[in-house]
Amino acid sequence: PRSTLFPYTTLFRSAADGPAPVMRMFGVTMDGNSVCCHVHGFHPYIYLPAPAGLDQTNLSAFRRELNKVLVADIKNNADGIVDAVLSCEIVQKSTIYGFQGNKKTSFVKITLVVPRMVAAAKRLMEKNEVRVPGLGQLERPFEANIDFEIRFMADAQVVGCNWIELPAGSWSVASSTSRAQMEVDIAWDKMVSHQPEGEWSHVAPLRILSRSEERR
Repeated sequence: PRSTLFPYTTLFRSAADGPAPVMRMFGVTMDGNSVCCHVHGFHPYIYLPAPAGLDQTNLSAFRRELNKVLVADIKNNADGIVDAVLSCEIVQKSTIYGFQGNKKTSFVKITLVVPRMVAAAKRLMEKNEVRVPGLGQLERPFEANIDFEIRFMADAQVVGCNWIELPAGSWSVASSTSRAQMEVDIAWDKMVSHQPEGEWSHVAPLRILSRSEERR
């Protein structure tokens, strides 16, 4: 189906190894049918300036230590989170703070299991609770203040109420959790977000709710 969809909220669905974020998107197809689309596989992430001494040889040790302090910080852990840190990757990025001479430096892209881990990871790293032998002191992480929904929309190139295409074979019918006429599951990197140009610039059909009241 081709539909105008917009991110509405984030819910947590239990997975085999713990919770996972699911983005729910609601919209209307070209034929006027309501759609609820469950988008899977997108996780929050932040950037940490690579501390002195960090390289590929001790990156896994850094991930394990950060994961250990994050899991220990979870109160009650009713969701059974074991892997709070899904991955750590050294990337080359530049910061907009101050003049950097257009030079890129090393950052650690830290991918976390659920959005609420972002604030906890930022707090623990700023308090220097993550200690790995041979590494310098950690600096303040970047992009930890970006809402999960905004991060998703930016990475998936979704703008306000634009048309979203779910290619044939990329989605499956989902169990009903809403009152939408169609409810589907899809991976976030399988859907196609179209810019509102040309054939994709028209407005979706309006849905009308009628209600009659009798007063005595």
